[in-house]
Amino acid sequence: MKIIDAFWEKRNLGVSATEVVVEINDEVCDIVERLKTLTTEYNVVKLPVCRVDVSFALSKLGFSFIETMNHLTHDMRTIPLDSRKIEIFDSTDFLPMENEDIQTMYSNIRKGLYKTDRIYFDSYFTPQQSANRYIGWISDELERGSEIYKLVYNGECFGFVGFKKIREYEYQNFIYGIYPPFQGKGLAFNMTYKLVDELKVRGVKAIYIDISSNNIPSLQASIRYGYMFNSFTYIFVKHK
Repeated sequence: MKIIDAFWEKRNLGVSATEVVVEINDEVCDIVERLKTLTTEYNVVKLPVCRVDVSFALSKLGFSFIETMNHLTHDMRTIPLDSRKIEIFDSTDFLPMENEDIQTMYSNIRKGLYKTDRIYFDSYFTPQQSANRYIGWISDELERGSEIYKLVYNGECFGFVGFKKIREYEYQNFIYGIYPPFQGKGLAFNMTYKLVDELKVRGVKAIYIDISSNNIPSLQASIRYGYMFNSFTYIFVKHK
């Protein structure tokens, strides 16, 4: 069991927070006793799917299930595109974001770009707090050296992809999005294909991505364009 002081949530959400990562061999009684000692305002438990037995104890302690986090892997093999998508792919530029691009991204997030995360769906929080959390998270990633690229089609930036190296030959796609005016236009595949194209040049062998069960369209698109399920984590939350 890992107990993490999620101090960054004080900045993002305005509350103290603790994350508890349950491991496969943890005893239920030990988990329960540790959770009873938590004094933070917002507590999150991450539970491996093989430990469903723990979920009953969490319910008795007042924790609520809020999502399943799906962990997916792309092995760098892409599904062939039709002629129309090939044309779009060839006409799309994948470029590092400048500061102006980052501010545009933040502006779109503040306007409600993301509406499927556990903070957005939690009645204890507001949509603005959800947006603040995304912006704080991305800002932290950029400070740590993570990269965010923009996608430009016909001279217009329609979205972005954030990624970082986690191990030799392995990267994490930690954030992505398509701006509202371009949603439903058949451009989403480019987020995967352009990222794979960029990382192949770097010798990358695998890309990982985490997608909430609350975001079915994103899950469907990711599977369609080459990601495969790897593992799952149940997420439970409790407010003091």
